[in-house]
Amino acid sequence: MKKNLTIGILSAISVFSMVFAYYQKTVAQHYEAIAIESVKRAEASSLEAEKQRKLAMMNEAEALRQRSIAIEQSELAIANSKKTKY
Repeated sequence: MKKNLTIGILSAISVFSMVFAYYQKTVAQHYEAIAIESVKRAEASSLEAEKQRKLAMMNEAEALRQRSIAIEQSELAIANSKKTKY
């Protein structure tokens, strides 16, 4: 009787261990899927950030170009106003 009880307890522990292992595997697969999705989002965000950085650099260059044009035009306007005064 004692031997049967020991075998029964060990069998129950084995079944419990297999169920718990399956649960842990399921949880691990879930978190792995979340991690993969996070990596994909991070890569997409990185590409978008690089795109925005390049766009900002282009906008800065355009702003500097327009600034130099505005300075030239204001200098011409000042020179023309001085010519017409005298």
